[in-house]
Amino acid sequence: MRLLAPDPADPRAVRVLAGGAFDRSSCHQLTTAVRDALAVGSDCIVVDVEHVTSIDASTIRALLTCRDLAVAAGGSLRVVKDSGIVARVLDICDVRRLLCPPDPSGPVPVVRPAPKPSPSSGDSARPFVAEVNRSSAVLRGHAADLVVASREIMNRIAADRAARSVRSMRPDGEG
Repeated sequence: MRLLAPDPADPRAVRVLAGGAFDRSSCHQLTTAVRDALAVGSDCIVVDVEHVTSIDASTIRALLTCRDLAVAAGGSLRVVKDSGIVARVLDICDVRRLLCPPDPSGPVPVVRPAPKPSPSSGDSARPFVAEVNRSSAVLRGHAADLVVASREIMNRIAADRAARSVRSMRPDGEG
């Protein structure tokens, strides 16, 4: 991840170039880069995710935190060149409209923080998370079944080898 680079399209802007797996192990670099950029007076943060191959929930949280930091400092943050898995995850989490401008060639919008939902309000991510949890439980069950089946097969192979070994050791050659 190349963290800070001047944006050639706007001298006030700083571009954060992310690539590869953009996840829990690397998202702190994004937060650090945004804080550093804001500290030196940049008021527009552009996060380029063109070369990101995977993205997780901690990165979504980091992006939203960075957006809030930029807005609190009187600036803005936008994600550009989102496509593939990044666009899909941003859509699923219902944050793409907050992080990405409708027209990538247009001006950088100033995005105000969304009000925090009350605990009783519906959370659009909850059904998705619940489905992921259900699917994970099913897959763990299948994995456990596969482990048991593979152990049974390995035991049969070992027993078969042992039986062959015993037969080959008999002096009469009969098995």
